Amino acid sequence: MASCLRRYPGRVLSLHSDNGSESAPGHLTRFCIARGITFPRSRPYQGNDNPHVEEKNNSVIRTFVGYDPHDSQGEEGLLNRLYQALHLLVNWFLLSQKLLRGDRTGRHITKVYDNA
Repeated sequence: MASCLRRYPGRVLSLHSDNGSESAPGHLTRFCIARGITFPRSRPYQGNDNPHVEEKNNSVIRTFVGYDPHDSQGEEGLLNRLYQALHLLVNWFLLSQKLLRGDRTGRHITKVYDNA
């Protein structure tokens, strides 16, 4: 996490994560408090409490590494190397748009996004 903060060009005021076990509440909370970063938590089992995190999990992480669990030591090292390169692509070269709504006409859905 410290490595991510060093690469970010601005000051991080707040960190949002989902309620998965990977966010290790104790460690991440202490990390944020030590740096003056707020760390709001989503309510358990409320799927739309943190839509930005969930949207990024799907559009970025799942796209590049899939849905299978990657929990071995070897995979962790490979994923960390991938994420170091991936963050440059995602944060600096890919537009990010939030889905505003999906309009359904029969079986067809037209998605409407905000401006990038």
